[in-house]
Amino acid sequence: MGFLMLSAIRKFGLAWGVSAGCVFFSATAFAADGAGLDAEKVAAIKTYLQTQVDQGFPGGQLVVMRAGRVVLEHAFGYIRLWDDKARVGNPRPTDSDVLYDLASNTKIYATVLSLMHLVYQGKIDIDDPVSKYMDGFADEAGAKIIGKHRITLRDLLAHKAGFASDPRYFDPEDPRIGKTLYSQERALTLQKLAITPLVYPPGALHRYSDVDFMLLGAIIEKVTAQRLDDYVQATFFLPLGLKHIVFNPLSKGFSKNQIAATELLGNTRDGVFHFPNIRQHTIQGEVHDEKAFYSMGGVSGHAGLFGPAKEVAVLAQLFLSGGSLGDKRFFSRKEVDLFTTPEKADASFGLGWRLNQASRLPWFSSLASPKAFGHTGWTGVVTVIDPQFDLVIVLLTNKKHSPVLKPTENPDRFVADTLPLGAYAPLVQMVYEALE
Repeated sequence: MGFLMLSAIRKFGLAWGVSAGCVFFSATAFAADGAGLDAEKVAAIKTYLQTQVDQGFPGGQLVVMRAGRVVLEHAFGYIRLWDDKARVGNPRPTDSDVLYDLASNTKIYATVLSLMHLVYQGKIDIDDPVSKYMDGFADEAGAKIIGKHRITLRDLLAHKAGFASDPRYFDPEDPRIGKTLYSQERALTLQKLAITPLVYPPGALHRYSDVDFMLLGAIIEKVTAQRLDDYVQATFFLPLGLKHIVFNPLSKGFSKNQIAATELLGNTRDGVFHFPNIRQHTIQGEVHDEKAFYSMGGVSGHAGLFGPAKEVAVLAQLFLSGGSLGDKRFFSRKEVDLFTTPEKADASFGLGWRLNQASRLPWFSSLASPKAFGHTGWTGVVTVIDPQFDLVIVLLTNKKHSPVLKPTENPDRFVADTLPLGAYAPLVQMVYEALE
């Protein structure tokens, strides 16, 4: 396996180390060397991304690593195209330092990362019952569906615990929640998580649910006695020299113009939604996800993390390299194998990860190997890690920074969702095709 040598990249301000076949670096900028990619196809990728911007896609960042090397890094489009519903006259182009809302990639780069580390340390067992860590986690009197006492951390990780996909804790008028579970206060929400009812028997099926990872985030906080944002920053990000991956970036010294904007009119979906304290301004620097922002103070196990693609790719490489980068070890190949083993009932689910083994997730593209694993995020982000090709692809975009297509018919479908880049697969396919 070939790696960039320190002498070749000092001019880019990097600090690299090589240990046990792994690469570790601390950087605020880096340059791709293009090795292992067809130059003409790389040019075609960049042209494609610009074409998407010309057609109305707001912008993003792409980083590709192969064999531990950065082989492609490209920023495209703009940080902010809209001021509420008015088009910005002279938008600022994005660059490699801009932070993007990672949405559900938070599940990987905060929650799964932490749990793999805690399993490696022997501080947690994924077959432990949730009730070991969560006070009051039991079936409520008169519950229609019971079985909370059987739910384990493994069930939460595999999205088969029995919870609804998207309970709106922040909205007292939502019939799925009602006033019993309503909360716009983090400490109270953590209590509400414990009494959230089941909607199907635990283990009966796989249903992707944010509740699962909200609970896992709370469990990490119980085990570590630290809030999730403090724990991941001190345990992973700062030791790896990653100073731009954060929760609540506006309170961590970043300004709005360093962060890509998301929804145009807050969380209203162009005026369709209403609930107490709803944001109505263009969101920039605050997590878009409603549960994370209103009910969890911006710090949750399911959403809330921000960062640039170049630093996210370092974390992705950590999973590919078996838990170590340079002289830093956080887990082992055993934990990687454990968390990427397919579920029997649905092989597209691992533990936190989505897997390509079942060929049911089109965003992996048709060229990804059966060993590929990764995750998407609602704001327009995707990670693909493919051990067979020694490949990492990180695409961060702010595709929700575009008008809602038909607010009353489908308030969650934005204009940029309809463009090819919004589906991820064409871009991921082009990266695979560029591999030499």
